[in-house]
Amino acid sequence: MSRVTTIQRVYLASVGFLAITVGFWCYFDPSQSAKGIPWTLPPLCATFLGSMYLSGAVYTVICIFSKRWGEIQMFIPQCALWTGGLAIVSLFYIPAFDFSRHQTIFWWLAYIAFPIIAAVLLRIHRAEWNAPLDDDNNFPRIVKIYLRAQAIMMIALGLALLFAPTLMQSVWAWKTGVMMLQLYAMPLLAYGVGSWFMSRLNGWGKIRNALIAHAVFTGAESFASLRFFNLLNGPTISVALWLGALALMTCALSVMIVFSARQAFWKLGTPRQILAERSA
Repeated sequence: MSRVTTIQRVYLASVGFLAITVGFWCYFDPSQSAKGIPWTLPPLCATFLGSMYLSGAVYTVICIFSKRWGEIQMFIPQCALWTGGLAIVSLFYIPAFDFSRHQTIFWWLAYIAFPIIAAVLLRIHRAEWNAPLDDDNNFPRIVKIYLRAQAIMMIALGLALLFAPTLMQSVWAWKTGVMMLQLYAMPLLAYGVGSWFMSRLNGWGKIRNALIAHAVFTGAESFASLRFFNLLNGPTISVALWLGALALMTCALSVMIVFSARQAFWKLGTPRQILAERSA
């Protein structure tokens, strides 16, 4: 298994810079969302995007400090689909962009360059996709089942938002426009497809970073939805399903993260063994 290179860390850092910038302004100060993206958005729209980008920021930071390609490989196809998909959707809404703003220029440069680089990396490392990590433990079947269920739900939701946005407007948990629904679709598809790929891998080490990122997204969006609960003005059943699904996914992902961390810790030995090795 090859190591994460300096060039790959630079790529991750550039993606992370975009994610942190968008995530900070959209999530923590949604009234100033235009400082991170090309538009000023209503609070729920801004914080939903902010939750996604904060999860991406955490994802990139963890990957930057990872050592082996297998630990970051799940990030690459998700990044390619997320950024490349947003570039394609954006082509249908060019009049909505103000090209005199640097946020717009950065948006287009990033979403053209990032997926191309991701595709190149996937091509270079294609032979390592199923290669096991040394000293890694397989995760149980129940994890595969959950990840496939999460994948189906996210992919179905993403496709519905992408191809039937007008219909989805009538059932979405809050009122928003067609463009925003289609922009929501691409990160959801990225996480959905990523969840499906994760279910087909073996070993906690290959999916741990992605699990953390997914949990940050669902957890952050849960808090944002409660923060702006009074703005959840969609159908009651949609609001209930939205909050319930976010809570369920956050809990399930958190349990898997804890179990994965324990597996990694056990490989180091007991605290007594660790101390004995260090003193030897």
